[in-house]
Amino acid sequence: MTIFLLTDFGLSDVYVGVVKAVMCGLAPDVRMIDLTHEVPPQNVPVGAFRLACAMPHVGDSAIFLSVVDPGVGGERRKIIVRCGGHLHLLPDNGLISGCAELAQIDEAWEINESVLPQRALSNTFHGRDVFAPAAAWLSRNGGRVGALGKPIPVGSVQRRDWFHVTRAGQFLSAAVLDIDSFGNVITAVKQSDIVGMDHAALRVDCESFSAPGLKRQYVDVDDGDALAYVGSSNYVELALRNGDAAAKFNIRVGDPVIVSLPEEESGG
Repeated sequence: MTIFLLTDFGLSDVYVGVVKAVMCGLAPDVRMIDLTHEVPPQNVPVGAFRLACAMPHVGDSAIFLSVVDPGVGGERRKIIVRCGGHLHLLPDNGLISGCAELAQIDEAWEINESVLPQRALSNTFHGRDVFAPAAAWLSRNGGRVGALGKPIPVGSVQRRDWFHVTRAGQFLSAAVLDIDSFGNVITAVKQSDIVGMDHAALRVDCESFSAPGLKRQYVDVDDGDALAYVGSSNYVELALRNGDAAAKFNIRVGDPVIVSLPEEESGG
């Protein structure tokens, strides 16, 4: 089974390479694909969003090893979750929240560290010492959790409401989920939230950003102009054609976003 990796480790240190080395040592034939290691440090909401964006594009029965873990060494659990037909190894800190918006969590386990190869356990690098060996175990055993996991109630898995969208009258209220390397701003408003609405009549505001109507693509506006559109992951995004919208409009992850609906859509 292929292991897909997502972390906030970055690429300037040896952390990612060491995690891969541990897995290769335990499962020499393992196949690994990097999703990203550039989640902003300790930013669990962004990690949850990026993980959710990746999951629909992965084939059947994959293993996701995801580590964004500001609570490492604390009381948060180290878990395995079956969601969307895949196995996720990750800290129980809400990192699964985005995937759980797309598919239900079918099973969950707490990792049984006693079955892993015995080694000194670091207080600060569970990605190397727990999650990597556990992922190698699952890969070698065809995704059968077996003795690796102690079953836990699905409802006990931590989920957060970072993806929540509220409608009040003629307004949708949400938050910024992510900012990509181009400075495009991804909001929590999904395409499904605006189905049946006149996209040309909507207005999107965030900080000093304001755009009338949703466009289809960047070339629908002039160079340097702001636009809102439904992006490739089916979330409403804010951009500056050939520019950095987040920098220009001083937008950060978590900032509020307001979508104004046409009067006829609000019942007015």
